[in-house]
Amino acid sequence: KNFVNYLNGAFCFFIFDKLKKLILVSRDHLGLRPLYYVKTSECIKLSTNITNFKNFGTNLAIDNKALVDQIIYTLSKNNQTLYKNIQSMPPGNLLEIINGKYFFKEYINYEDIKINSYKNEADYIDEFKDLFSMVVKEQLKSCKKNIGMSLSGGLDSSSISCISNKINLN
Repeated sequence: KNFVNYLNGAFCFFIFDKLKKLILVSRDHLGLRPLYYVKTSECIKLSTNITNFKNFGTNLAIDNKALVDQIIYTLSKNNQTLYKNIQSMPPGNLLEIINGKYFFKEYINYEDIKINSYKNEADYIDEFKDLFSMVVKEQLKSCKKNIGMSLSGGLDSSSISCISNKINLN
């Protein structure tokens, strides 16, 4: 169960261990990959796409309170989606299903994250460049062919494009 601490990037997964009669479900620590669930008295339905629940008999009725919360607060409370009874799996959580019982566990502890401190600004800049390049390189590993980018003209998209180009040239 601790292996999720070693995963890097955007992910969600479902693992069924037939021997232990255990189901593990998890979502990346930032919640980049969507993961939704519907709990009923008989079962739990899981999907990365809300519309898939319709194929399994779930009514996609709008939850008016959630809709108002979304409009007013621009966020949902308690991982509620805009649909009744459909929840969003919290980011950074692991769901264990054992003998029909559900256990949500937060697997990342942000207080344990090491914060680097350097003596001068140049060291911070070098560390940022190294980390930024590493992250872009990791994300490019899944690209099998040439990639295209839509640039907004902002610093972030331009920086990603420049680093990606340098990586592809090497």
